[in-house]
Amino acid sequence: MFNTAGLFEENQVPGNVAGVSAGTPDLFGSNFDPLNRIGQSALGNTNGLFDTRYDVTQKPDWAAAATGSAIDLFGSFTDFGLQSSVGDNLKVDSSLKSQSAVSTQVQRDKLTGMDIPVGDSGGGPELTLSQTSSVFPDENWAFNFKDYTINHQGLNTLNIKIGYGLKPGITPNEYPDFVPIAQSIDNFLVNYPNETDFFEIVNKNLTAKVLNENPALTDVTIQLEVLPTDRFPYNLESTVFRSRSGQIQENANLSLKDYAMNHDELTTLNLDVNYQYKPGIAPNEYPNFVPIYNKIDNFLTTYPNETDFWEVVNKNLTQTILNENPALAAIKIDLNVLPTQNVPYKQTSKVTRTKPSNPQGTQPAAQLTEKWNFTLADYPIQHQGLNSLNIDVNYKYKDGIQNNQYPDFVPIAQSINNFLVNYPNETDYWEIVNKNLTQKIIADNPVLSSVTVNLDVLPTNREPYENGSTVTRTQDGKLGEGWEFKLPNYSINHQGLNNLNIDVKYQYKPGIRQDEYPNFVPIAESIDSFLTNYPNETDFFEIVNKGLTQKLLAENPALDSLQINLEVLPTNKEPYAHASIVSIA
Repeated sequence: MFNTAGLFEENQVPGNVAGVSAGTPDLFGSNFDPLNRIGQSALGNTNGLFDTRYDVTQKPDWAAAATGSAIDLFGSFTDFGLQSSVGDNLKVDSSLKSQSAVSTQVQRDKLTGMDIPVGDSGGGPELTLSQTSSVFPDENWAFNFKDYTINHQGLNTLNIKIGYGLKPGITPNEYPDFVPIAQSIDNFLVNYPNETDFFEIVNKNLTAKVLNENPALTDVTIQLEVLPTDRFPYNLESTVFRSRSGQIQENANLSLKDYAMNHDELTTLNLDVNYQYKPGIAPNEYPNFVPIYNKIDNFLTTYPNETDFWEVVNKNLTQTILNENPALAAIKIDLNVLPTQNVPYKQTSKVTRTKPSNPQGTQPAAQLTEKWNFTLADYPIQHQGLNSLNIDVNYKYKDGIQNNQYPDFVPIAQSINNFLVNYPNETDYWEIVNKNLTQKIIADNPVLSSVTVNLDVLPTNREPYENGSTVTRTQDGKLGEGWEFKLPNYSINHQGLNNLNIDVKYQYKPGIRQDEYPNFVPIAESIDSFLTNYPNETDFFEIVNKGLTQKLLAENPALDSLQINLEVLPTNKEPYAHASIVSIA
């Protein structure tokens, strides 16, 4: 039932920015996720409405993901065009955004994960766009329902995440109030006629209703997360993207937590299994997830070679599952290996496979994409004073890598440590440190196709902002650089007294010089001044955010693209968490 007191969860969904520097690698993949506009910032608290892993304003590009044309190393959808099941995050992939009546196209930037209109001429993957490329800002909205109770296939509890794109050139009086949309969703679910329908069918029908009822929307993505019960102790998700131009993509996710496996040593895994259904799937073709789970369990339990790298295990597993399920067009499996005493790092193998043809009909052959991730948490460093970093390292293997060519990530981690401990210039900006670090990693490891490193600088008394540098490099010389900072619990007197979580992400222009990197603190101060002195208290937050994003991009010539997420936290007067996401280049 619809309970306004606890309708929307604090962790909400961000949007994407469209296609800046398309030839530049993906930086904010983790912070921007392609298939899902709903879950981009999974921080686990009210400071993270926008999950960096899953974006509700985007939709995944399977072909790009599988061919490696997109270097997405952060997002669940961003990585491979497949959606991830993590936490409260939802994302929508900009690659499936609908085109409005305006003659613009949306192109997803693989560095920032942002969606940017590029005009009639479009642009190939090697095109680098300038700040004047965007006819209109890319505007998105997201909200969610937390712990929504529904009597469907028995008594179930859902987390529902909704993200939608607003048409280019939308006028101030056309912005829809999201509360009636939420009420329409509630009414639809309460009165749904067929209790035996799979949740995939429910979701497909729901997205059609929301899009049809709201002409200001270009597309909508809805994620229905079915929480575990005694009957079904699994985390399940259905995510459906639908655009005004008729595009539809359906995905499902199954997550297995704390899975014990005796491989190399007694190991605990978290598995995220994401799959995309084939185009035009019929209602009677949706597979039951239980046999898929059982097959995964049997595969891992009886795996014959205990010395195989996790990459090899995962490569074989994805092939087995995809081959045995004709209703699937693609699959992505993340094997998250939890730390042990012997290997105290969190490490993840990410493998995506597609079948010979994809929904767009542009991919004649089956494709395989393999990536690896590891993290160094709370890493102490004496640089610009004493700081602590969270270091996230993501890399993609070259196509056709052989089983005996996978590198051991531990020496790579040790090399990173040695690099940082002996870094010669303590005054270098973090961007420069990161640019030099990624160059070393890619040069030292020829089997890597690309590498992305995120240096997240944790807040201190000196500098109480969470901020970070993200750099992606490819083996063929492409470079992408971005920056992100957050202003949590920002108080503003707008439409009454409200608290915001503000998340700012930007990509630097190609070829930026060392003396051109801007200090983010004046940018934060400019945001504060803009919001403090905003003249019209009745403006929708969408209008506020659009003006803010345009102002910051105009003031900072070193930026190639910019995305700002304004998450409005619940109040007694309006007990919903909701978010405006504006991207522009």
